Amino acid sequence: MTLITDFSIARPAGRLIAADPTTFGPISRPKRGAWRLIDYETELFSGRFLQASDPEAAVLTVPLDCRGWHAVSIGIAATGVKQGPASIEVRLEGDEHWQHLRAAGWSDYVEEPWIIADLTGQSLQVRFPRQGRGPALARLCSVRAVPVSDDHVRELEAERPRPLMFTHDGNMFGGAEPGTEVVERVFRPFAGSPWTFGCYGVGGADCVHYDTKVGTIIGQDAWDGEDGYLGSYDVVTRMIAMGIDPMQAAIDSAHRMELALIAYLRVQLWTCEPPLDHQFRSRFYAAHPEYCCVEADGAVDASKLSVAFPEVRRQLNGIMRECLERGADGVCLCFARGFPLVRYEQPVLDRYRERFAGDARELDDRDERLRSVWAEITTEWIREIRALLDEFGPSARYERRKLALIAGPDVEWCLGYGIDVGAWGRAGLVDIVAPYPRGIERREDLTELMIDGVGQYARALEGTAVELLPSLGSFADGAMTVREVRVRADGCYRRGATGLSRWDTMHWLIHLQLESAVAQRLWVDHYLPPAANAVVSTAGLNRIRFNPRIGV
Repeated sequence: MTLITDFSIARPAGRLIAADPTTFGPISRPKRGAWRLIDYETELFSGRFLQASDPEAAVLTVPLDCRGWHAVSIGIAATGVKQGPASIEVRLEGDEHWQHLRAAGWSDYVEEPWIIADLTGQSLQVRFPRQGRGPALARLCSVRAVPVSDDHVRELEAERPRPLMFTHDGNMFGGAEPGTEVVERVFRPFAGSPWTFGCYGVGGADCVHYDTKVGTIIGQDAWDGEDGYLGSYDVVTRMIAMGIDPMQAAIDSAHRMELALIAYLRVQLWTCEPPLDHQFRSRFYAAHPEYCCVEADGAVDASKLSVAFPEVRRQLNGIMRECLERGADGVCLCFARGFPLVRYEQPVLDRYRERFAGDARELDDRDERLRSVWAEITTEWIREIRALLDEFGPSARYERRKLALIAGPDVEWCLGYGIDVGAWGRAGLVDIVAPYPRGIERREDLTELMIDGVGQYARALEGTAVELLPSLGSFADGAMTVREVRVRADGCYRRGATGLSRWDTMHWLIHLQLESAVAQRLWVDHYLPPAANAVVSTAGLNRIRFNPRIGV
């Protein structure tokens, strides 16, 4: 094993400042584009780490002197009293892509399981982070390279890559410069990567970010709403005036980069936070309160329209048709962010009376007979969508246009809303199911619950051709460590996932070899670096017995 903790070996040496490794003595003189070397000690080792706060800091090269395949982990510490997260970008010399890694907590020392690769003749390159937002502090504390056995290498080389699906909301934020660049930059990081297709948001329900004849352009007539979103209507309409249809530009951009694009709808986002926010307000919704979902006691859910009404389905299907006409490779229904689809509306009551007699309003929403009626209605809609997709025939990227579902955390959650993914899979109606941890985003046992849910889906879809691509996380865990990602990915693969997805896919996930189930298993079973390794001292200051944070 190779463990590098003293980075005085980095080159060029002229870009290193070694004059003040501790706090005892005068502050070193600044040097343009340089990195400081600072003494540190953890419970397991000691050395001199690299630190830079200058965005123009030079790219450094660290010799590895390794031969053959190794599992490489990168150590970072965010230790500091008033400092924010520390981060670094690394790559093997000659690689095109840089990997962004970070440590968030003020006292954290983390070794991130980065890559399994052949290091023969390779060196590590390090640079100041360019992918993060806001002020940054660059820091590199250790590099650990553990030899990978020949048997494990053979497993890696024999494996076929698993499918990876990214998601992007497609929001046109106010203040963006109108033009094709605003959509092209969404897809550029995924070009040439294992993430070969994505769900790109057209908006919510029939509220969209393109020139629509069916729906409403998001933000039309809006003047009061959340900072950042207001102004999107101006961006979209200015693009349309320039002869650029934003959705067409997105599909064309993805295809130029050899990526498939699946147009996704948050199917129940007819309005958002009414009447607090003007931004999402469908004209169709506003004109048809008679289509709202209704509870058993007669209370009206005045934000959701029921798919029990053919008129509502026809409106949603019209949006999907507009996307398919522009060349989308499929459509995705996001069920996990906007529900229910159907409740106790008159068509439900009529269908229930026809099937079972009696009044459905006397039943709670766990009754299997009522749920069967809901599933019957939603299945009719799914068949309509499947027929629509098949009507358009092959796409630029697929022989059969895809129908994807972003579903809830487990099968039981779905059945409670009339979403029968198992039946739809067995009937050949859907192609992709992407479980999302709705309602459990902030649970401490999130990973365990997610993995259990994946097992439920795998059993429900057993024997079908449906790709099971669970989301590795949610909006609430953007600060996940690479270790957490690998443990979660490995658990999903072991429970039957055929691939992976990620809600709001962050760019630092793209080149972590997540397309390899073998790599995740090898990391978890054999090559994860130590998890418990507290920082003892930095720059000569004891951080355990005499913590400098005391009294600050």
